[in-house]
Amino acid sequence: MVVLLTVFGFLALPPVIDDLQGFGREMPGRLPDMLQKLKSVPFAQHLNTNDIVTRIQDFAGGAATTALLSLKDWAGKLFDYMGIVLTIYFILEGDGVYRWFLSLVPQGQRGRLDETLQRAKVRMGKWLLGRAA
Repeated sequence: MVVLLTVFGFLALPPVIDDLQGFGREMPGRLPDMLQKLKSVPFAQHLNTNDIVTRIQDFAGGAATTALLSLKDWAGKLFDYMGIVLTIYFILEGDGVYRWFLSLVPQGQRGRLDETLQRAKVRMGKWLLGRAA
């Protein structure tokens, strides 16, 4: 899950950031055409175009900043929930994951690693019981 989220972040975020930066670069060039079209609308002659340009530029900069800052909050929430999901997963499928992890170790060293991890499990259990008392 962590690997998938990391890959997603590396693949999805750069194009979004590039698009936002491109939007910010192209906006000043496209703004005069947009304002010219706006002048053809009735009562648009009474609008302050300089104020509109300033507000659009402020909005574009603020939107990009808000999007990037909120991304940090979303990532934090995602990792919080992912911790809960992984805890439940390891409670339900812990033995299978443990056997899979041991299968990654060479055959000759599996027994020793298994014994070491089992002793660590017992000691951690006793330590947790002591902390709870």
